[in-house]
Amino acid sequence: MTKQNQTMSIRHYPLAVMLWLYCTACNAASPGQAASSGNSADVLTGRTFVYCFNPAWRPYDYADSGQQKGIFGDYLQLFAERLGIHVVPHQTLTWTDALDAVKRGDCDFLVGAVKTAEREQYLDFTVPYFDMVHVLIAKPDRPFIGSLSSLSGKTISGPKSGAIMQWIARDYPSIRQKYVETANESMDTIMADRVYAHVTPLDALVSDYGWLLRNLKIIGKLDYAYPISIAVRKDLPDLKNAFDTAIVSLSHDDRSAISKRWTTFTFVEEIDYTLIWQVLGVTMLLLASFAFWNHHLRQEVAKRKELEIQLLERTENLSEALNFNESMLINSPIPIGVYVESGQCVLANEAYAKFVGATREDLLAQNFYDISSWKVSSLLGDCLTALKLQEPQQREAHLVTTFGKNVWFEYRILPSHLKGEVHLLIQFFDLTERKRLEDDLRHLAFHDPLTRLPNRRLLLDRLTQALYLGKRENNYLAVLFIDLNKFKQLNDNYGHDTGDQMLVEVANRLQSIVRQSDTVARLGGDEFIVLLSRLSTDAEQAAQYAKSFVEKIHSALNSDYVLGNVHHHGSASVGIKLFLGGDMDPDQILKEADSAMYEIKKGLLQ
Repeated sequence: MTKQNQTMSIRHYPLAVMLWLYCTACNAASPGQAASSGNSADVLTGRTFVYCFNPAWRPYDYADSGQQKGIFGDYLQLFAERLGIHVVPHQTLTWTDALDAVKRGDCDFLVGAVKTAEREQYLDFTVPYFDMVHVLIAKPDRPFIGSLSSLSGKTISGPKSGAIMQWIARDYPSIRQKYVETANESMDTIMADRVYAHVTPLDALVSDYGWLLRNLKIIGKLDYAYPISIAVRKDLPDLKNAFDTAIVSLSHDDRSAISKRWTTFTFVEEIDYTLIWQVLGVTMLLLASFAFWNHHLRQEVAKRKELEIQLLERTENLSEALNFNESMLINSPIPIGVYVESGQCVLANEAYAKFVGATREDLLAQNFYDISSWKVSSLLGDCLTALKLQEPQQREAHLVTTFGKNVWFEYRILPSHLKGEVHLLIQFFDLTERKRLEDDLRHLAFHDPLTRLPNRRLLLDRLTQALYLGKRENNYLAVLFIDLNKFKQLNDNYGHDTGDQMLVEVANRLQSIVRQSDTVARLGGDEFIVLLSRLSTDAEQAAQYAKSFVEKIHSALNSDYVLGNVHHHGSASVGIKLFLGGDMDPDQILKEADSAMYEIKKGLLQ
């Protein structure tokens, strides 16, 4: 094939790919089923249905003066308006009570539930309309975990009858479970050490725990997908079909409006992929129907010449539909690329080009075997696995694209055949902003917002680790408690803005004189801590180093400061607590260092 012919082949190839994609969709509803769903909504117009919900699950579901509130409640009201039905809540005290009520037939459906094998015995589930992320929260001294397997033998708490707890029990039977119903109950079990950690949705953290957040920290993220559906009793199929119709009708603006009303710190607005794929699924089956009839008509044309007109009409409709759906995919907000077995990209839409910071022409010139960022991430390996096993692959990844863009994303690789050749359809879902918000949340939990130094919580964690390391290596450590002299007068005379500038400058000077293995932290006000670890195994040498370091602190801090238009001569009082690593109380060590500093300060005042 000449170079010119190759160009022509690639130019027309996406249309063939579209036909293959749509004709091989085997899991969508038929046109007849779609029509049935619309008829179900018409039959139900004006009827009243009773529903159950979780009365204590902010911000998703909760009871307020006998009425349902929250994210799921907003979605339900939107569905009810579009279907022309009336919905009435059935009051229960807990989520477990709600499940029991729908089993008994006290209510017709659950407004927000996750599909499990047990629940499918008595409920039918709509397509999902909401996704949530679950995290593990614990006391500040708990280390971060990389996998749930590291919690083997420990106890975690979570909602009774919750699907997430059932999945953890199934996959990690060595983790013990304790069931709680409210945020206060879970907080009590964590702080009393009755459990190691608690499972909660990320969006519910601030809503449920409020000011208690300063006593907690996020120690890990659960990798379970948690799609929320409406669960309808099996004897009400028309109601389930009607809700499916309402969910498909959701627009991006509908979801964004509800998210902005309830989301506290997770501001990632999700694209309504369900709606897009529902529309594509119905369209694909229409196209498959057209293809079938075209083939049938070609076989019968010799016997029934009068069917030639129908064949021409159906061919014209197929061509129009293919052109329409090719345009729809090219302009889809979901980044999508199609690659052949050789690694060559044969289809790329505008969203894909924007996602990686390139043009469509750049992407069509790519071969994934030559993309360096795919090689160092899991993406190339999963493409090869999908080609070898002919099974879909899905994972989160982080990479810098060939075009210099730093992105976090989830990808889904779907293999199939066209004309005897394997193709990979790859979808990309941008998680970059969500990851940034999660990192910001973790940083705020462990750092002072003014000086950016570690706060008391992170200091205690590092002091605990230093004690353990000192015990293992028989090394001495030192805690230096620093208090700025006459700081209150500076604030009173020149204002808090000047005082804040002073604190930032002190933090910078302390950081410039410590070793990389040491820690500078701010406890609050004008109190700072320097943790010196691994001083020496000899007590005298360790004490000598700590004293010499105090002189470095005085040299750095007892000098002039230029704070805007204010010239100030500062000084500091420093207390020393020297100790050998071991099983000691970090809070008690800070108290003793504070007392040592107070004695120094008292001597200055005499």
